[in-house]
Amino acid sequence: MVSHPSRRPTLQECACTGLRPFLADKGGATAVEFSLIALPLTGLIFVIFEIALMFWMGHALDNAVEVGARKISNNTMPPRTAAAGSTPSDAVRAEICANVGGLLPCDRVKVDLRTFTTLGTASVTQPVDPSTQDWRGGFGTTYECPRDGAIVVLQAAFEFIGFSSLSLGQTELANGNRVIQSAFTFRMENGLGLPAQCGAK
Repeated sequence: MVSHPSRRPTLQECACTGLRPFLADKGGATAVEFSLIALPLTGLIFVIFEIALMFWMGHALDNAVEVGARKISNNTMPPRTAAAGSTPSDAVRAEICANVGGLLPCDRVKVDLRTFTTLGTASVTQPVDPSTQDWRGGFGTTYECPRDGAIVVLQAAFEFIGFSSLSLGQTELANGNRVIQSAFTFRMENGLGLPAQCGAK
């Protein structure tokens, strides 16, 4: 009887035999699946946080501008001081920042106040020039001290620096940052004279 030598397994068969226990092991499936979604999930959480922060800042700015407008209208805003600044805008900016908490970047807040004779002529100035996507010239430096009975438009805006490119309807600057703004229109009360922040230091 002639004996035949045993056949040696091929390299492919050896590889499959060695990988078979590894392929059958599903113990790390959960870790692998989590690693695939961890990065997009983290990014989504940051975007949600940024959107919430942006809306919170916008709401806080609305409330602060309304409080500032009411104090201007009845002449109860504190007069200018060296700490508040050297211009009426600085005094109003300090008052607005005092009513919004610590998250609002006060050094980036621009305040604009314009007066009109009638409500029909009152208008809101767009803080950003759409042709240049930069701050409109003069915005944040205009402060027309209101007289008795004048119609006043008080605006405040600041540059919001985020990490995502979502605009959410907000005006954007050329650098991609968004502009959060607020405006309040009111009438000055009669018989109060020139507001305190417009007087001499």
